[in-house]
Amino acid sequence: MRHWSHRLIEPLTSRHLVLVEGPSDRVMVKRVATLSGIDLDARGITIFELEGSGLFKLAYDLFGPDGFGLPMSGLLDEDARAEWADTIGVAEADLEVEGYIVCDPDLEGSYVEALGESTVIDMLLKSPGITKNSLLKSCGVDEIDDISSQALADYCRHKKRKVRAAVSVAAGLTPEQAAKI
Repeated sequence: MRHWSHRLIEPLTSRHLVLVEGPSDRVMVKRVATLSGIDLDARGITIFELEGSGLFKLAYDLFGPDGFGLPMSGLLDEDARAEWADTIGVAEADLEVEGYIVCDPDLEGSYVEALGESTVIDMLLKSPGITKNSLLKSCGVDEIDDISSQALADYCRHKKRKVRAAVSVAAGLTPEQAAKI
């Protein structure tokens, strides 16, 4: 009860709950669903942002089988695999079978790998808040073509840029690209 908030009303009225670690994950899941022709609202699916993977157990206890009994799935980073599997009571390798998508190493690394560096860079540079110079400086290179996938993923996962990067990439996605993610 001490964690109760107005954010909990929507999940309690949904048919299915998708748990995500944070706002960048929510942005990408919503956009990929839309581009895939999935109307989350029409299906009664709520995306619930945990504000960190460490709160999964609390959410699972509240919404899951021993709480309100809501069907659920989720999107998580590889480093949370063991904790989430333990919470659900399945082997780590079975998370995907249970409806949980594990991004290796995380969502940013997954979309950079799926889309390629040049595509993600183009999407980022269309954002009014991201400049070529700031991208180059943050990645530690002099030329756009020298940005590695690791440096680009690190740029996108930085806590001060994570949501902006996700919004920029999500805004530029095509249905074909969404399917790759």
